[in-house]
Amino acid sequence: MSVNFCPTLVRTAVLAVLATPIIGHTQAAAPAAPAASASELQSITVTATRREDSLQDVPAALTAITAADLQRSQIVDVKSLSARAPSLLITDTPVGKNNMIIGMRGITPTSISSNNDPTVGVYVNGVYYARTAGANAALVDMQQVEVIRGPQGTLFGRNTIGGALNMTTQRPTDKLEGSVRLGLGNYGERNAGAVLNVPVMGDKLAVRLVADHAQHDGFGKTTTLDQPLGDDKRDYLRFSLRAKPLDALDVDLYLDRFKSSANSQVWVLTYFDPAIATSAALRSLAPYVREGGFESTAGFNPRNTADVDNQVLTLAWHAPQYTLKSITARRAIDVISGYDLDATPVFINQIQRYGVKGHQLSQELQAYGGAFDDKLEWIAGVYGFKEELQDSSNVTSPSGTNTLARLNQFDVDQKSTSIFAQGTWNFTPQLRATAGARAVRDTRGIDYHAPRYIVETGVPLAGAAGCPLVAAGLDQGGCRYAPPDLSFKYMPWTLGVDYKPDGKNLVYGKVTSGFRSGGFQPAGATNVPGYLPFDKEKVVSFELGTKWLTMQNRLRLNAAAYVAKYTDIQQIAPHIPAGSTVTVSSVFNAGE
Repeated sequence: MSVNFCPTLVRTAVLAVLATPIIGHTQAAAPAAPAASASELQSITVTATRREDSLQDVPAALTAITAADLQRSQIVDVKSLSARAPSLLITDTPVGKNNMIIGMRGITPTSISSNNDPTVGVYVNGVYYARTAGANAALVDMQQVEVIRGPQGTLFGRNTIGGALNMTTQRPTDKLEGSVRLGLGNYGERNAGAVLNVPVMGDKLAVRLVADHAQHDGFGKTTTLDQPLGDDKRDYLRFSLRAKPLDALDVDLYLDRFKSSANSQVWVLTYFDPAIATSAALRSLAPYVREGGFESTAGFNPRNTADVDNQVLTLAWHAPQYTLKSITARRAIDVISGYDLDATPVFINQIQRYGVKGHQLSQELQAYGGAFDDKLEWIAGVYGFKEELQDSSNVTSPSGTNTLARLNQFDVDQKSTSIFAQGTWNFTPQLRATAGARAVRDTRGIDYHAPRYIVETGVPLAGAAGCPLVAAGLDQGGCRYAPPDLSFKYMPWTLGVDYKPDGKNLVYGKVTSGFRSGGFQPAGATNVPGYLPFDKEKVVSFELGTKWLTMQNRLRLNAAAYVAKYTDIQQIAPHIPAGSTVTVSSVFNAGE
């Protein structure tokens, strides 16, 4: 089977600029760089160290995509970033466009279940997104996107063993300005966007409003139902407020909402092996094999929807030698998905409804600055995170009849606390050394409640088919099972040295480590091994790199080479539990 993705769209745009170009403020005044001539490359400021630095001074493999780059490359959503940044892979998931699988340097998650974490951390305005649901929002009115490669556990925290996407939206400014965009394209594409920045009290208070809408018709269709496949409709709203009640205090408030709706992707059955067709239903798939294309014979075409809300409050106090920052955030998601995996009218392998609903809360306190006549650059902080989710799915019954059965439902409760510190010592203006670590404790809880029934009638299924927990000997009453909480402790760290042989260009070497938290199985097994939790996984990366500007600042050459040791890898694999005829998928720590 294969998934066909949409061809490149032809876009046109009309811009109506109300005032000057939109330029965001920075949180702290960075050292002023000499103005570049028209033929020189512009200096780029990044926040990969959780503070502002020049791209060429950060000893890390990093791609910075500015607002101008995003517009010039026509990068309109997060998924499109993979075409702009080497080693970054972003794809849709089997359950549709509401979720994404994000990998970097070959380290990619094999599941998007609520009790499995990502391998690449997604950060927007300093806030970690634990789920990729709804993260494929429009990259409208962005200040910058940074693709940071390799483990980032010290400064960005857990679940960043592949790297991190660090995205920053434009902040309100002290100018009245705005823009309007209208677009048309093939496949019925229509898009529109608007930005309005209003200074309410000069440079003391300003607000910024952003709205974006995009939709297109299907790129394919299911001939069985004569319905479109691969269409999409998305709406995004953002409200930003920046206040400066005191000269040393910055207050930033971000509120945004993302909604999307789409039919299934274009699934096509491209291969069939009669030797492993164990039932008449499976053998009936043979006539529906296709070589590919954008016409499917799927007999089920669900509507996939996502509704996501974010609220972020950032406070920053700037003292002469240090800055104190607080980042408080809440994120709520409500996602419903489904798909016809066999891509045929035979009712045999379908997720009729996969729903995830819940919220996350996070609080981070940071302090950073310089000491000892700026020989020491330091940052330290504490972080707290809590997430509560409900996960449920309905699937075809194991017999392959036209009967829907509730597969499982479970509630997830996850907490993480950490404390971190990192320092860079300047031995000379050319030579620096960096060391840092983060102490992390994760706690995970789960409550399986999976009584199965016929969806149309509500009639419970009989015996073990009605409660797999009974067959596994785990039922605690009412077809529920709440195992003891899991607890994981680990300490990602970083050690590095960098040197500027000519005072400008940089060479560096570093060793970093990172972890991805362990967790519980999705559910659905009929024996004890099918509910055994899996352990954390670990990456240790050795990296050498250079940041080079030459030809009178007309050529920038940034390169890196790395070797990563990846151990206790979490892999998802199908298996048939003992005493059962039903194939289930479980996560194992499979190798290195």
